[in-house]
Amino acid sequence: MTVTTDPAGLIAAVTYNGSTTAPSAVGSYPVTATVSDANYQGSASGTLIITYAADLGLANTVSAGPVKPGASLTYTLKLSNRRPHTAQNIRLVDTLDANATFASYKASKGWSCSAIAGVVTCTGVSLASGSSVSIAITVTVKQTTAVGALLSNSAAV
Repeated sequence: MTVTTDPAGLIAAVTYNGSTTAPSAVGSYPVTATVSDANYQGSASGTLIITYAADLGLANTVSAGPVKPGASLTYTLKLSNRRPHTAQNIRLVDTLDANATFASYKASKGWSCSAIAGVVTCTGVSLASGSSVSIAITVTVKQTTAVGALLSNSAAV
């Protein structure tokens, strides 16, 4: 925990739910920083929230078919939760090739996507342990693209 004081350099005592030892277990902890100086006194409080780290797997496949101007391609993103805990507030970002434009998406219930300037962002509230979700992103190959061109697509969570 870093405490910034004004003026700089004052020493602050930090407690987490009344203890000077920082917690490491998942949970919500009240935090208080107290300055006790001959010239300055005061405190500030907040909440430290520790959540489970996500371990999400992501596979990206593309529909078969020739790349030619005006053709549609579908990228299917499969996101899997490999942790023993539910993943929360998930954000998946898919960057489209410059030679493709976003056409549509189809996602599992509870997921939504939006596209801005060749970047598709999908969000979901939660993904249970051991479960997966599929998101299909359909693009249209631009008319200026050469037949057989190689298109790239990258996705990250």
